[in-house]
Amino acid sequence: MPPDHGAAVVRTILDTPELRADWNDELTTMRLRLRALRNALADAVAPRWSNASAIRAQEGMFSLLPISAQDVLRLRADHGIYMPTSGRINIAGLKLGDVARVAMHLTS
Repeated sequence: MPPDHGAAVVRTILDTPELRADWNDELTTMRLRLRALRNALADAVAPRWSNASAIRAQEGMFSLLPISAQDVLRLRADHGIYMPTSGRINIAGLKLGDVARVAMHLTS
């Protein structure tokens, strides 16, 4: 049988009003951070990518960028920007201050 420790922690958080409020605040903070990153990245690549609005419309931690495997390998080698060759990028791994630099290399 799997351990019940994780479920017990979740139960404690969700059943304690103060802890649940903290958890909701943290979720809101992360949701707003991801939205700001997506908007900034979409704005930064829009001049060169006609489908940049797809980045803005997506949800979650990851986004699939319209770049080739060859371009991904170039980004790794030349600029230290890492992602699978599918072009799937971890939006949550970006810093707002780095979006312009990353976008410049994505579209160059």
